[in-house]
Amino acid sequence: MSRIITSRKGSAMNYIFIQALTGNASLTALNLVGTFAILFVLAVGIIYLKTLSEMTNLAGKVKNQGSNLDTLIWDMDYTRKKAIAFMQENNLAIPESMNKEPAISLGMNSASQIYNYKMMKDAEDAFKKTVEEHKDIVSERVEVEIIGKYDELEKDIAAATIRYNNAIKEYNTCLDRSIAHVIASHRGMRKKGYFRPEYAITGVVEIDG
Repeated sequence: MSRIITSRKGSAMNYIFIQALTGNASLTALNLVGTFAILFVLAVGIIYLKTLSEMTNLAGKVKNQGSNLDTLIWDMDYTRKKAIAFMQENNLAIPESMNKEPAISLGMNSASQIYNYKMMKDAEDAFKKTVEEHKDIVSERVEVEIIGKYDELEKDIAAATIRYNNAIKEYNTCLDRSIAHVIASHRGMRKKGYFRPEYAITGVVEIDG
């Protein structure tokens, strides 16, 4: 009888031991799943924040380079006004293209930049053509302050255009990445158009290249 009781006690203990082991295994599995889930969420969060930071920095770079270009176009308008003053002083007929008033501001999009640059470039060409026909009244001051300034601005704009378009390319390329594309869609961030003065004629603004 005592053997039977001892045997039953042993079986009960074994059952309890097995159940304990099984319960611990299940708990360990749950802990591992929970840990992996937390690590996954943290990894996604880090990638999200890192990508968003990169996108924000690149957008800021585009904005800064665009503002530099806006300022140079503004300088072209200021030079245009000085050219008009010179022509008025010398009773020269002012071409229609020089009387067009641009709508220049900081933060213009590419289409506005192209439109205003083309307008200022037409005014510059008209002025240079006029003074070429009246070289006898062109003083050294005009050569330096107006014609020389126009030439200087052309060089500065050419250099600024390269920097600006490179910044846009970096930004647009970043938005092509899958994670960045999702973030951009969620935050309303879109690709930006390149500054291509030659498109002023057709009204087309290039985005992808």
